Amino acid sequence: MQRLSIVLDPRNDESATGFLLRSFARNRTRAMTVFNALQIPWQPDLHHAALPMLSELADVDLHWLQSRTPVQTVESRQLWSWRGRVWRGHQTVRPTGMRICPACIHEFGYCRLEWDLGFYAACPLHRSLLVNHCGACGRAVRWHRPSTDVCACKRVFSRTPAIDMSAMSISWLTWVASSLSSDADVDLPTDLRSVFPPHLSIDAMWRTIHAFGARPVTASEGDCGLRDESTEHADLFSITERGLFRLRALADGDNIRDSVHASALRLMCTRGISAMDRRWALQLVSRMGIPYKTSNDTKVYDAQRELFE
Repeated sequence: MQRLSIVLDPRNDESATGFLLRSFARNRTRAMTVFNALQIPWQPDLHHAALPMLSELADVDLHWLQSRTPVQTVESRQLWSWRGRVWRGHQTVRPTGMRICPACIHEFGYCRLEWDLGFYAACPLHRSLLVNHCGACGRAVRWHRPSTDVCACKRVFSRTPAIDMSAMSISWLTWVASSLSSDADVDLPTDLRSVFPPHLSIDAMWRTIHAFGARPVTASEGDCGLRDESTEHADLFSITERGLFRLRALADGDNIRDSVHASALRLMCTRGISAMDRRWALQLVSRMGIPYKTSNDTKVYDAQRELFE
């Protein structure tokens, strides 16, 4: 198969699948047609084995594609490398279904990199939830669709209504997006620095937010504007809102132990990506008095907090 006649320039904050979709659509072809012509075994997700041929076909830098396509690390089948960072778990960087912000696609014309994250459920720019199904036909959003803004049913994806979004959630989502699109470290905004120490992995920050936000809203929190939702993306975003709210409360000295998913924090103590991530989890466990057994079978309690601070 010859190189595509119309060559597009990738955006720094564009996803690999989004760029290929945009290139194929501009050249009036489809992903399935390209894969068949190149004799690449078809898979719903993009895999590294196909990237050299796709790089040559679309005339795009191979490293650019590779850095935006998750791959398992040699250290563990549970760890994935993506955008120069390590992430734990397949669903973190390769969720079952794709998500998009129709308003972003309509405004900018391409698919953003951060939408590939399993926990990224809302758009801070348009204050709306991302979508993973077509509102017209109900099909799941796939990267091998006719165009960035068109479903397989050939209807344009509908925009979603605006939602209430806290300033802290906007800061978190905006910072994650900026960090992924930059090759250099991006400083945490002030409101996030008040609840997270420096040098944590994004993976650890999200797992902390999830541990603090997974439990439902308590009676006292109901007066603070927090809510529980039932749909997948709304629930993910509600977890983000609750988690950041409770982390802020902890930083202010409130006792929120009963609102935290203790087992998730314990798991981070041993399975954090880096030593800093694991130390951070130990600090949280100690600070809130959550019993935790160390490798020598000794429980860690709140009285030992100074060991970790």
